Amino acid sequence: MRAAAQARQELEELRKRTQIVCAVHAVGYALAAALAAVGQFVPGAILAGANLLAYLLFLRRRIGAYSEGAARENILCGLCAPLEEARYTGRSGLTAEQFQELGLLPMMERGRDLLVRAAFSGTGFGLELAGCEITLHYAAPGAGSKEQYRFLSGTLLTAAPRTGAWSGDWLLLRRGLLDQGAQSAFLEQRGYAPAACPEEKLDSRFQLYAGDGARELPRWLARRLGRLAEQSDRLGAVRLAEDRAALYLENRFYTGRTRIRDLPNEKWLAHCPLPERDGAWELFRSLGAGERP
Repeated sequence: MRAAAQARQELEELRKRTQIVCAVHAVGYALAAALAAVGQFVPGAILAGANLLAYLLFLRRRIGAYSEGAARENILCGLCAPLEEARYTGRSGLTAEQFQELGLLPMMERGRDLLVRAAFSGTGFGLELAGCEITLHYAAPGAGSKEQYRFLSGTLLTAAPRTGAWSGDWLLLRRGLLDQGAQSAFLEQRGYAPAACPEEKLDSRFQLYAGDGARELPRWLARRLGRLAEQSDRLGAVRLAEDRAALYLENRFYTGRTRIRDLPNEKWLAHCPLPERDGAWELFRSLGAGERP
Protein backbone atom coordinates (compact mmCIF):
# COMPACT_ATOMS: atom_id res chain seq x y z
CA MET A 1 0.00 0.00 0.00
CA ARG A 2 1.16 3.52 -0.73
CA ALA A 3 3.16 5.12 2.12
CA ALA A 4 1.89 8.39 3.55
CA ALA A 5 5.43 9.79 3.80
CA GLN A 6 6.09 9.34 0.08
CA ALA A 7 2.66 10.71 -0.79
CA ARG A 8 3.25 13.82 1.31
CA GLN A 9 6.62 14.42 -0.36
CA GLU A 10 5.12 14.23 -3.85
CA LEU A 11 2.24 16.43 -2.77
CA GLU A 12 4.66 19.00 -1.38
CA GLU A 13 6.53 19.15 -4.71
CA LEU A 14 3.23 19.70 -6.56
CA ARG A 15 2.29 22.40 -4.07
CA LYS A 16 5.60 24.24 -4.54
CA ARG A 17 5.26 24.27 -8.32
CA THR A 18 1.70 25.55 -8.04
CA GLN A 19 2.74 28.24 -5.54
CA ILE A 20 5.38 29.51 -7.98
CA VAL A 21 2.74 29.90 -10.68
CA CYS A 22 0.46 31.66 -8.17
CA ALA A 23 3.28 34.06 -7.28
CA VAL A 24 3.85 34.92 -10.94
CA HIS A 25 0.12 35.48 -11.30
CA ALA A 26 0.12 37.84 -8.30
CA VAL A 27 3.08 39.78 -9.72
CA GLY A 28 1.13 40.21 -12.95
CA TYR A 29 -1.76 41.85 -11.11
CA ALA A 30 0.68 44.05 -9.17
CA LEU A 31 2.23 45.26 -12.42
CA ALA A 32 -1.21 45.94 -13.86
CA ALA A 33 -2.08 48.02 -10.80
CA ALA A 34 1.24 49.88 -11.05
CA LEU A 35 0.64 50.73 -14.71
CA ALA A 36 -2.82 52.06 -13.87
CA ALA A 37 -1.36 54.11 -11.03
CA VAL A 38 1.01 55.96 -13.40
CA GLY A 39 -1.72 56.61 -15.93
CA GLN A 40 -1.00 53.69 -18.28
CA PHE A 41 -4.59 52.51 -18.21
CA VAL A 42 -4.70 50.67 -21.54
CA PRO A 43 -1.53 48.58 -20.96
CA GLY A 44 -2.67 47.97 -17.38
CA ALA A 45 -6.09 46.80 -18.52
CA ILE A 46 -4.55 44.52 -21.14
CA LEU A 47 -2.20 42.98 -18.59
CA ALA A 48 -5.01 42.52 -16.07
CA GLY A 49 -7.21 40.93 -18.73
CA ALA A 50 -4.44 38.57 -19.81
CA ASN A 51 -3.80 37.67 -16.18
CA LEU A 52 -7.48 36.90 -15.65
CA LEU A 53 -7.56 34.76 -18.78
CA ALA A 54 -4.47 32.88 -17.56
CA TYR A 55 -6.22 32.23 -14.25
CA LEU A 56 -9.37 30.91 -15.88
CA LEU A 57 -7.61 28.72 -18.44
CA PHE A 58 -4.54 27.56 -16.53
CA LEU A 59 -4.03 28.55 -12.90
CA ARG A 60 -7.46 27.49 -11.68
CA ARG A 61 -6.83 24.03 -13.09
CA ARG A 62 -3.45 23.85 -11.34
CA ILE A 63 -5.03 24.77 -8.02
CA GLY A 64 -7.79 22.22 -8.60
CA ALA A 65 -5.19 19.58 -9.48
CA TYR A 66 -3.46 20.15 -6.16
CA SER A 67 -6.71 19.78 -4.22
CA GLU A 68 -7.57 16.64 -6.19
CA GLY A 69 -4.06 15.33 -5.59
CA ALA A 70 -4.51 15.70 -1.84
CA ALA A 71 -7.82 13.83 -2.02
CA ARG A 72 -6.25 11.12 -4.19
CA GLU A 73 -3.41 10.51 -1.73
CA ASN A 74 -5.85 10.36 1.19
CA ILE A 75 -7.94 7.80 -0.70
CA LEU A 76 -4.94 5.61 -1.48
CA CYS A 77 -3.19 5.97 1.90
CA GLY A 78 -6.23 6.13 4.16
CA LEU A 79 -9.51 4.95 2.71
CA CYS A 80 -7.92 2.06 0.79
CA ALA A 81 -5.36 1.15 3.47
CA PRO A 82 -6.94 -2.28 4.26
CA LEU A 83 -6.84 -3.38 0.60
CA GLU A 84 -4.17 -5.57 -0.94
CA GLU A 85 -3.89 -3.15 -3.86
CA ALA A 86 -5.71 0.00 -4.85
CA ARG A 87 -6.06 2.22 -7.90
CA TYR A 88 -7.34 5.77 -8.23
CA THR A 89 -9.41 6.21 -11.38
CA GLY A 90 -10.85 9.69 -10.84
CA ARG A 91 -13.82 10.45 -13.07
CA SER A 92 -13.63 7.25 -15.12
CA GLY A 93 -14.38 4.68 -12.46
CA LEU A 94 -18.01 4.00 -13.40
CA THR A 95 -20.08 4.34 -16.57
CA ALA A 96 -23.80 5.04 -16.77
CA GLU A 97 -24.35 1.57 -18.22
CA GLN A 98 -22.51 -0.08 -15.32
CA PHE A 99 -24.55 1.91 -12.83
CA GLN A 100 -27.82 0.91 -14.45
CA GLU A 101 -26.77 -2.75 -14.38
CA LEU A 102 -26.53 -2.53 -10.60
CA GLY A 103 -30.30 -2.05 -10.35
CA LEU A 104 -29.80 0.15 -7.29
CA LEU A 105 -31.48 3.46 -8.11
CA PRO A 106 -33.39 5.01 -11.03
CA MET A 107 -31.47 7.29 -13.36
CA MET A 108 -32.06 9.12 -16.62
CA GLU A 109 -30.79 6.99 -19.49
CA ARG A 110 -28.53 9.59 -21.07
CA GLY A 111 -24.92 8.92 -20.08
CA ARG A 112 -24.15 12.52 -19.19
CA ASP A 113 -26.67 12.34 -16.37
CA LEU A 114 -24.22 10.44 -14.15
CA LEU A 115 -21.32 12.44 -12.75
CA VAL A 116 -18.50 10.43 -11.15
CA ARG A 117 -15.71 11.84 -8.97
CA ALA A 118 -12.77 10.46 -6.99
CA ALA A 119 -13.34 6.84 -8.05
CA PHE A 120 -11.12 4.05 -6.73
CA SER A 121 -10.93 0.27 -7.03
CA GLY A 122 -8.88 -2.53 -5.54
CA THR A 123 -8.87 -6.06 -4.15
CA GLY A 124 -9.29 -7.24 -0.60
CA PHE A 125 -11.10 -9.85 1.53
CA GLY A 126 -11.47 -12.03 -1.57
CA LEU A 127 -13.46 -9.27 -3.30
CA GLU A 128 -13.16 -6.75 -6.07
CA LEU A 129 -14.03 -3.50 -4.29
CA ALA A 130 -14.71 -0.06 -5.75
CA GLY A 131 -16.18 3.27 -4.80
CA CYS A 132 -16.85 6.77 -6.08
CA GLU A 133 -18.75 9.96 -5.39
CA ILE A 134 -21.74 10.29 -7.70
CA THR A 135 -24.41 12.77 -8.72
CA LEU A 136 -27.38 11.72 -10.83
CA HIS A 137 -30.92 12.76 -11.56
CA TYR A 138 -34.05 10.78 -12.38
CA ALA A 139 -37.46 11.53 -13.80
CA ALA A 140 -40.40 11.95 -11.44
CA PRO A 141 -44.03 12.16 -12.60
CA GLY A 142 -45.34 15.72 -12.49
CA ALA A 143 -48.72 17.37 -12.80
CA GLY A 144 -50.38 16.49 -16.10
CA SER A 145 -47.82 15.58 -18.75
CA LYS A 146 -45.06 17.72 -17.26
CA GLU A 147 -42.02 15.73 -16.18
CA GLN A 148 -40.05 16.73 -13.11
CA TYR A 149 -36.58 15.73 -11.97
CA ARG A 150 -34.98 14.79 -8.66
CA PHE A 151 -31.30 14.72 -7.81
CA LEU A 152 -29.29 12.26 -5.74
CA SER A 153 -25.71 12.79 -4.67
CA GLY A 154 -23.37 10.90 -2.37
CA THR A 155 -21.04 7.90 -2.18
CA LEU A 156 -21.42 4.59 -3.98
CA LEU A 157 -19.54 1.49 -2.79
CA THR A 158 -19.59 -1.75 -4.78
CA ALA A 159 -18.19 -5.26 -4.48
CA ALA A 160 -17.97 -8.41 -6.56
CA PRO A 161 -16.75 -11.89 -5.53
CA ARG A 162 -13.44 -12.88 -7.12
CA THR A 163 -14.55 -16.51 -7.24
CA GLY A 164 -17.96 -18.17 -7.12
CA ALA A 165 -21.18 -16.22 -6.59
CA TRP A 166 -23.35 -14.88 -3.79
CA SER A 167 -26.92 -15.92 -3.12
CA GLY A 168 -30.04 -13.78 -3.04
CA ASP A 169 -31.46 -10.87 -4.99
CA TRP A 170 -32.41 -8.01 -2.68
CA LEU A 171 -33.01 -4.27 -2.79
CA LEU A 172 -33.24 -2.16 0.35
CA LEU A 173 -34.50 1.44 -0.02
CA ARG A 174 -34.77 4.00 2.75
CA ARG A 175 -38.31 5.27 3.12
CA GLY A 176 -38.69 8.69 1.53
CA LEU A 177 -35.41 8.54 -0.40
CA LEU A 178 -37.12 8.54 -3.81
CA ASP A 179 -40.17 10.20 -5.26
CA GLN A 180 -42.96 7.69 -4.74
CA GLY A 181 -44.11 7.66 -8.35
CA ALA A 182 -40.58 7.26 -9.67
CA GLN A 183 -39.88 4.51 -7.14
CA SER A 184 -42.96 2.55 -8.19
CA ALA A 185 -42.02 2.82 -11.86
CA PHE A 186 -38.43 1.74 -11.12
CA LEU A 187 -39.53 -1.29 -9.10
CA GLU A 188 -41.96 -2.39 -11.79
CA GLN A 189 -39.39 -1.94 -14.55
CA ARG A 190 -36.81 -4.00 -12.66
CA GLY A 191 -39.24 -6.70 -11.54
CA TYR A 192 -38.83 -6.14 -7.80
CA ALA A 193 -41.57 -7.38 -5.46
CA PRO A 194 -42.11 -6.47 -1.77
CA ALA A 195 -40.53 -8.83 0.75
CA ALA A 196 -40.67 -9.13 4.53
CA CYS A 197 -37.85 -8.04 6.84
CA PRO A 198 -37.52 -9.91 10.18
CA GLU A 199 -35.78 -6.98 11.90
CA GLU A 200 -38.34 -4.46 13.17
CA LYS A 201 -35.96 -1.49 13.47
CA LEU A 202 -34.69 -2.02 9.94
CA ASP A 203 -38.20 -2.47 8.59
CA SER A 204 -39.35 0.80 10.18
CA ARG A 205 -36.75 2.83 8.23
CA PHE A 206 -36.40 0.85 5.01
CA GLN A 207 -38.50 -0.93 2.42
CA LEU A 208 -37.32 -4.35 1.28
CA TYR A 209 -37.79 -5.85 -2.20
CA ALA A 210 -36.75 -9.13 -3.80
CA GLY A 211 -35.95 -9.75 -7.44
CA ASP A 212 -36.06 -13.54 -7.33
CA GLY A 213 -39.46 -14.20 -5.77
CA ALA A 214 -38.15 -14.60 -2.21
CA ARG A 215 -40.59 -13.55 0.50
CA GLU A 216 -38.41 -12.87 3.53
CA LEU A 217 -34.85 -11.70 4.08
CA PRO A 218 -32.66 -14.21 5.96
CA ARG A 219 -32.38 -13.20 9.60
CA TRP A 220 -28.57 -13.15 9.66
CA LEU A 221 -28.52 -10.80 6.70
CA ALA A 222 -31.21 -8.61 8.26
CA ARG A 223 -29.03 -8.31 11.38
CA ARG A 224 -26.04 -7.34 9.24
CA LEU A 225 -28.02 -4.69 7.42
CA GLY A 226 -29.50 -3.48 10.67
CA ARG A 227 -26.06 -2.92 12.19
CA LEU A 228 -24.97 -1.08 9.07
CA ALA A 229 -28.04 1.17 9.22
CA GLU A 230 -27.35 1.94 12.89
CA GLN A 231 -23.84 3.12 12.03
CA SER A 232 -25.01 5.87 9.69
CA ASP A 233 -28.17 7.83 9.06
CA ARG A 234 -26.87 8.42 5.50
CA LEU A 235 -27.55 4.87 4.31
CA GLY A 236 -29.96 5.27 1.41
CA ALA A 237 -30.00 2.03 -0.59
CA VAL A 238 -28.41 -1.42 -0.68
CA ARG A 239 -28.46 -3.86 -3.59
CA LEU A 240 -27.40 -7.48 -3.13
CA ALA A 241 -27.21 -9.89 -6.08
CA GLU A 242 -25.34 -13.06 -6.99
CA ASP A 243 -22.53 -11.34 -8.88
CA ARG A 244 -22.30 -7.93 -7.19
CA ALA A 245 -23.38 -5.76 -4.32
CA ALA A 246 -23.78 -2.00 -4.06
CA LEU A 247 -24.40 0.50 -1.30
CA TYR A 248 -25.43 4.15 -1.60
CA LEU A 249 -24.80 6.76 1.13
CA GLU A 250 -26.89 9.87 0.55
CA ASN A 251 -25.02 13.19 0.81
CA ARG A 252 -21.94 11.46 2.23
CA PHE A 253 -18.60 12.36 0.62
CA TYR A 254 -15.02 11.34 1.36
CA THR A 255 -13.22 14.18 -0.42
CA GLY A 256 -13.00 17.88 0.30
CA ARG A 257 -11.16 20.99 -0.80
CA THR A 258 -7.52 21.51 0.14
CA ARG A 259 -6.22 25.05 -0.23
CA ILE A 260 -2.87 25.69 -1.86
CA ARG A 261 -1.54 27.22 1.35
CA ASP A 262 -2.19 23.98 3.25
CA LEU A 263 0.00 20.88 3.15
CA PRO A 264 -1.64 17.81 4.73
CA ASN A 265 0.50 15.90 7.21
CA GLU A 266 1.04 12.15 7.20
CA LYS A 267 -1.60 11.56 9.87
CA TRP A 268 -4.24 13.27 7.76
CA LEU A 269 -3.21 11.40 4.61
CA ALA A 270 -3.48 8.07 6.46
CA HIS A 271 -6.86 8.68 8.10
CA CYS A 272 -10.07 7.13 6.73
CA PRO A 273 -12.42 9.88 5.47
CA LEU A 274 -15.44 7.56 5.23
CA PRO A 275 -16.75 6.34 8.62
CA GLU A 276 -19.03 3.78 6.95
CA ARG A 277 -16.17 2.02 5.17
CA ASP A 278 -15.58 -0.83 7.60
CA GLY A 279 -19.27 -1.64 8.06
CA ALA A 280 -19.86 -1.70 4.31
CA TRP A 281 -16.88 -3.91 3.58
CA GLU A 282 -17.78 -6.25 6.42
CA LEU A 283 -21.26 -6.64 4.91
CA PHE A 284 -19.78 -7.41 1.50
CA ARG A 285 -17.33 -9.90 3.00
CA SER A 286 -20.06 -11.77 4.88
CA LEU A 287 -22.43 -12.26 1.97
CA GLY A 288 -21.22 -15.66 0.81
CA ALA A 289 -20.56 -17.18 4.19
CA GLY A 290 -24.12 -18.17 5.11
CA GLU A 291 -25.87 -17.62 8.40
CA ARG A 292 -24.31 -15.54 11.18
CA PRO A 293 -24.98 -15.57 14.90
